[in-house]
Amino acid sequence: LLDDDSTENQTFEYFVQHLYQIFGKQDSYKVGCAFTLLLQQADLLPKASQRLVAIVLLYELYRGDPIATNPFCPVFIQLL
Repeated sequence: LLDDDSTENQTFEYFVQHLYQIFGKQDSYKVGCAFTLLLQQADLLPKASQRLVAIVLLYELYRGDPIATNPFCPVFIQLL
């Protein structure tokens, strides 16, 4: 999903659609934890485009929910 070349050549919408094709809503927390771990280890996502896509997908997992119920809110605060 976060392939080196694809993150530079595809739109965010492509990655969001691909995310939901692979994972269901019931997997949101587990997928979010994986993105969080990847973002914490800079060598696992060496390109800025990979990190940006991971952030967008992490946001997308809980986009329709109130911010208070997003378990990854602290990650976004730390990134700011």
